[in-house]
Amino acid sequence: MRTRLKIVLDESATRLADLARVEAGADYILNARVSKHGGLLRSLAMIRAARARGFGVIVGAQVGETSILARAALVAARAAGDALVAFEGAYGVRLLHRDATTVSLGFGFGGHVTTEAIGSVGSGLTPTDEVQQGCR
Repeated sequence: MRTRLKIVLDESATRLADLARVEAGADYILNARVSKHGGLLRSLAMIRAARARGFGVIVGAQVGETSILARAALVAARAAGDALVAFEGAYGVRLLHRDATTVSLGFGFGGHVTTEAIGSVGSGLTPTDEVQQGCR
């Protein structure tokens, strides 16, 4: 029996091999999270594989993700292209006491992520002094 409802592949899809076990078609949506997949490159590979199988894509977030992970998620969302059905993240200081960057990426009116603070080099984010000192 088919329900015509989409099934979100969340914790059941953490590796490329997990996607290979799912029937191709539009009945599935991958919930891609940079932290779940082990980094941006692996997330991008999951998104490419999901798109090739005709799946929709949600770029999700873990509670407490910093602006550094939110920035990576923006790259993942762009890679999802027209398969992107939802984006969650950029909670920044709405959920964190303090962020790891001097400017915290966050969402504003209408749920739009504020990206004007992103510079043009690397991630475009500047780590806080506390983070920089911890990296030495």
